[in-house]
Amino acid sequence: MSSVNFVKDEALNKQLLDWHKGLEQRKGDRAMLRRASDPMNAFLSTYAHQLSFELKKHNEKVRLQTIPEIASVLAHITKADASKSLPVQLAQRREGSEQPVFSELRFRRLLQCEDRESLCVHLRRAIAQLRGTADIFTTANTIYWWGESQRKEFAFAYFSARARLPTS
Repeated sequence: MSSVNFVKDEALNKQLLDWHKGLEQRKGDRAMLRRASDPMNAFLSTYAHQLSFELKKHNEKVRLQTIPEIASVLAHITKADASKSLPVQLAQRREGSEQPVFSELRFRRLLQCEDRESLCVHLRRAIAQLRGTADIFTTANTIYWWGESQRKEFAFAYFSARARLPTS
């Protein structure tokens, strides 16, 4: 089995997408996950555990304890858009403005998160700034692998996207 990668592993990718689409029909589960203020509350969701076990079937290396946290953030995404990674989406200009969707200050605060719990709080804010449209795959990978190397990848993608935007 390969390592866990929600972006590149097609089986995990499909399971995550199917689960996320299922949230549309499971409004009570979506609401419970959205209200999960800490990891323990996310762990109380049967639908989050269902995702854990479906992912584990496809890749035995999946760490089950991280999946409910991922589910609690993905519940805030109302429209999955994998056309751009999450940090690139955050770097794009706000409609009718020169400012990024997610300010550099907020982005730097996100990068300073030391644990998944605080990261999830910041990602929920970021998704709100994106009006619920975000990439579920890079979001899941970010939460699952959060650490120094993920911070660097995230920062590189965000600031590279900002640098490529045309100036007025």
